[in-house]
Amino acid sequence: MKRSAILIAMLVNLTFAATPEAQADRLLDEPTKCEEYKSLYYQYLKNDMNEDARTFWLLAYQHCDDNVGKDSIFFNNGTIIYGRLLDAVALEDFATRAAVIDSISWLYDEYYKAFNHPLIQLKHANFLKEREVHLDRQKELWKAIHALKADTPPIYLMRYYQFFLKNELKTAPKDTQNDKRKEGIGIMLQLADYANQSIGMNEENTKQKKAYQKAKDYLFRSGAQIVNDCEFLAQEIEQIMLDTLKWKNQEYVNDYLTLLEATNCTDAPIFSKLQEQLLIFDPSAAINVSLARSMYKKKDYARALTLYEEVIKFNVSDSLLNQITYEKALTYFAIHQYKKAFQEAKQVSGAQEGAALLLCAKAIASTTSSCGTSTFERESNYWLANDYVKKAVVKGANASSDFYLNQAPQKEDVFKNQKQMGDSVTLSCWGESTKIR
Repeated sequence: MKRSAILIAMLVNLTFAATPEAQADRLLDEPTKCEEYKSLYYQYLKNDMNEDARTFWLLAYQHCDDNVGKDSIFFNNGTIIYGRLLDAVALEDFATRAAVIDSISWLYDEYYKAFNHPLIQLKHANFLKEREVHLDRQKELWKAIHALKADTPPIYLMRYYQFFLKNELKTAPKDTQNDKRKEGIGIMLQLADYANQSIGMNEENTKQKKAYQKAKDYLFRSGAQIVNDCEFLAQEIEQIMLDTLKWKNQEYVNDYLTLLEATNCTDAPIFSKLQEQLLIFDPSAAINVSLARSMYKKKDYARALTLYEEVIKFNVSDSLLNQITYEKALTYFAIHQYKKAFQEAKQVSGAQEGAALLLCAKAIASTTSSCGTSTFERESNYWLANDYVKKAVVKGANASSDFYLNQAPQKEDVFKNQKQMGDSVTLSCWGESTKIR
């Protein structure tokens, strides 16, 4: 019924009705055959009569002028026609499917020749990717992304990286895997850069901005899984951040900090540089804490202490304050300022209290050579250190309750110094007393 309706409609304009082949013969004699073929293929396309639509689309392709009759709609409709024909072919009919796929590939090539736009190549690449065919051709076609850059649709940023991971990295010989991983890291960073630029260009377009953010998140998440060379990743990031505009862009700084954390590459010098830059954008307690910890790991203890002091100026929660106070104590301990470490650690309560009390014990034990006027007094510090170990164990610390006792004065030492078990000994360095035992 569809076909009869179409042919009756054509009688008005074409003054004949017959099979498509007869129509073609008649139309070949008409001066307006390009437009008539286009009209016919479109009528059949609208009615899902795809074989006939293809017949007249091809005739239109042959007889229409490249500059006039073949616009982007014409080529897009061609892909629709052939796509429907492909969908109609049984999956097990490999030969027919291959032939139709080749026809669609030819169509995309012709489309690109007519308009020379890289987006057409990306559509072509995506079509081949979905059918998992012509991998070498796909590889070349995906390069069109670097012509579009920030104008690349977000879906193609993800699809290209998926293609690389599956068809290049995964299949690479073992002796080239490391090089391919490095290539993959570079591609990931480049595509994420395009996404970031697009986010900046679409500040007012919430939907587009979210789409590019989704693409960027995918790129970083997938790329992080292949990183096995922190030095190389850091070098690549440093190269990108030579662009002062990017260095001053908080989005980039946040992204690369997150990536370095996700790949356990926080020891790279660029990590702390990015943290310092982020502190300019966001001088919050959280950023100060993060940077302080990085400085501690780098053994820049003076900078770490300065940053911890900044954190305390914020109205932070008790749990964070206790954590920071404990970390300050650790920092003082690292630079052998044992009394300051002791003083800070004694202020700690809550979840870190046990660890802080152990640190008090270590601080006391670390000063035995200088705290006291005699060997007995100096070694008596170990009794006090043991007192703090016991307190730490009560608070949940994992330690032996008799730790340090074997270094304290023994019975004969107590007797020689005219002392008795249970006597109290005051340790002037700490302003505290302990019992002989």
